[in-house]
Amino acid sequence: MRITERGGFDGSAWPTKLSTNGSERVYERTADFLTACTDRSVEYTIVNNKGDVLFSYTAPAGSYDPVVTE
Repeated sequence: MRITERGGFDGSAWPTKLSTNGSERVYERTADFLTACTDRSVEYTIVNNKGDVLFSYTAPAGSYDPVVTE
């Protein structure tokens, strides 16, 4: 499964609406959780309107670990 979010912005920073909690970890956890729901690998990518990749994360199927250790 591939998820790509495209924004109408040209800066190098993530747009506010996508940077929930200002952390890449949010997107990593989302991708990991989707692997458990779908039993498929998930690729999560955020690009700007120039096509620059601002964030990319790939989670293999079954990689979700519900125990958060921080």
